[in-house]
Amino acid sequence: MKKLNLIAALALLFLLGACGSAPKEKPANSSTASNAAPGTEAVSPVQNNEPVYEIAIGMAKPNMEAAFDSTRAHFVSVLTGLENVSHHRVFQSVASLSGQYPNPVFIDMAQHANPSTLKSAQKAALKAKQALASTVGLAANVFVQPAPDSNFDLSTLAKEPGQVLALGILRVNQGQEKAFVDNRKAFVAKLNGLEGVLESYAFKVVSGQDIENMAVNITVYANEEAFKRAAETMMKEQVTAQYFGTITPVTSQYAYSVK
Repeated sequence: MKKLNLIAALALLFLLGACGSAPKEKPANSSTASNAAPGTEAVSPVQNNEPVYEIAIGMAKPNMEAAFDSTRAHFVSVLTGLENVSHHRVFQSVASLSGQYPNPVFIDMAQHANPSTLKSAQKAALKAKQALASTVGLAANVFVQPAPDSNFDLSTLAKEPGQVLALGILRVNQGQEKAFVDNRKAFVAKLNGLEGVLESYAFKVVSGQDIENMAVNITVYANEEAFKRAAETMMKEQVTAQYFGTITPVTSQYAYSVK
């Protein structure tokens, strides 16, 4: 797997230039469905008849690599064998806001038909997920919905060779919900106008644990050089400082598709 040393440095510079010191990554484990988090008004309320996308970030605990691989494979087999679950994708992280990890970090994403079928799938895969959880040293697991007009397609997301997936899970600072919405719109508009920025999506977190004021962003870059150019450009923009001043990162991963 190609190492994005340059992207790792730029990611830190890009985010920390506006955020201050690097926060520790915090778990966001799954639970039963809950009300949508405040602070995510940039996307519509929960859409009961629209897909829900599961995002799971995981890494093996030390000396549990084999167990992690086997329990993860079993969980994926159980999950993808369920009716109303589709488009399972896997990305391998090559850089993050928190630096290097001792083991490979994988991002699994899957599509659930709607919030109701998500609940059924969670029950059906509970035992397999519990077995996997015992082997995971880094965990973030949230369930999200994109804006209705976003044309988000998991099956093709960052699938072309060399494309970079930038995934950010963040928490909106208390009392800055409106500023977050306004500044994110301005930030994304500026970012989307740059060469090599292919796709950009904002998601509402609709299920998970400790999801208050949580939101998710995904951006796809044509390649490493496109990310580099975008980071260098956006670091100079006032809107970047304004936007990142309204959030606290939970985790930020930069990855390539492996499935």
